[in-house]
Order: sequence, then structure tokens, then C-alpha cells
Amino acid sequence: IVAAFAVAFVGNFFYYWLHRAQHAVPFLWRFHEIHHSITEMSATSSYHHFTEDLFQFTAVTVPMAFLLGVEQGPVPWIVLTVASTHAYFVHSSANINIGPLRYVIGDNRFHRIHHSLEARHFNRNFGTITPLWDVLFGTAWFPKADEWPKVGLADVPEPTTMRDYLLMPFQA
Repeated sequence: IVAAFAVAFVGNFFYYWLHRAQHAVPFLWRFHEIHHSITEMSATSSYHHFTEDLFQFTAVTVPMAFLLGVEQGPVPWIVLTVASTHAYFVHSSANINIGPLRYVIGDNRFHRIHHSLEARHFNRNFGTITPLWDVLFGTAWFPKADEWPKVGLADVPEPTTMRDYLLMPFQA
């Protein structure tokens, strides 16, 4: 279990940089903005776009495989289970305070700041599993106890149909 959490933390380092790139590189943002256009956080909004898996495979899975090797056994399955379950948690709309653990484990209050409509929260809280990378690279914003901002994008409507969802990144 310790190995699985260590791998998840290292993997989140690579995801942190992919996530920052998704916000900085216009081509990547076209795909990622769908996820940010959602105005009500929920477990279902934890999924981005079908293309997200391609980006993550290239920027997270491949570097992790080179760095740590490819192992069989329980560790990869535990990592996938923890990361997937955690993604549902950080995108949930339940305002849960995990206390001082929030400085080690990313919670939904921390990640909600990342989805905030407020300009002061832009380009904050890119890490998901842990806020460690945000702290180290100067992008952390730990919300106050009563800080629960509205989410979405002011200039991009949330897709309402499957067609909108699938085609949004490809439209000018």
C-alpha cells in the first residue's frame, strides 16, 4: 500500500505538469476547457474528455514506466483504484474539510479553487492527489473555511448534448 501511494504521488508530479500545460498551451486547453466549463462539480465531472487518456498516457504513463518500470501485481491496481476514487472525491460537491491532512492529500475544497470563476484563483491548484507540487512550484491556494466559489467558465458554455461534448474541442 505504501508503494502504491508513493507511485501515486510521483505520478501526480507528472500529471501536475501536464495539467499546467493544459492551461497554458492553447491546443491542449481546447480539450481541457470542456472539463472546466462544468458549472456543478460532481463525480461525473471528474472525467474530462475522451482525448484526456491520450494526453495522460503520453505525459504521465510513459514517463512513469521509464522511471519506475512496469510491474505486475497489486501495486498498479491499487494506484489506479486510489487515483480514480480520489478523482471522484476532488470533483464532488460535498464541502468536506479533512483538516490538516489537506496539506498532504488533495481534497475537494482545494481542487474546487482550481475550477473557480474568480480571477484570483486562476492558475492555482493543479495537483490532484497531493498539493505538494503546487506548494513547491508556487501555485497553491488553500481555501479558507468558508471559501466555496462558483465554478465554470464565464465565456464558455457547458456542453448540453453528447454532440457538443465530443465536438467542442474541434470547433473554432
